[in-house]
Amino acid sequence: MSEIGLISVDLDPEGRTQQLPDGREFVEAEVLLTEDANKRVRLGYQCGRCFECFASAWPDQCRLCGFPVATIQREYYAREYRGERVLRTGLTSDELADGERRLYEELEKRRR
Repeated sequence: MSEIGLISVDLDPEGRTQQLPDGREFVEAEVLLTEDANKRVRLGYQCGRCFECFASAWPDQCRLCGFPVATIQREYYAREYRGERVLRTGLTSDELADGERRLYEELEKRRR
């Protein structure tokens, strides 16, 4: 995981793109962020396009990629945000193994 809170990026398999008002084009992607990074983007402390962090919220534009944060990011976030996803559980490996064992036992009972 990166220090800006980026967990993973999966590019659109069909290569779909999105064009900014200034003409720049970006490949569509599914981006997974940490909870803290998601909050920074939502509150304007991090760019919703390149994920650069800001010292103060809602700058006119991102100093790294030029994304118009102050005018577009709120609407962009509302349109693009797809919710939260649990990537791991609080279970130990022993608990996971025990759960898997019980699942197989139950499946075996049902087959009989």
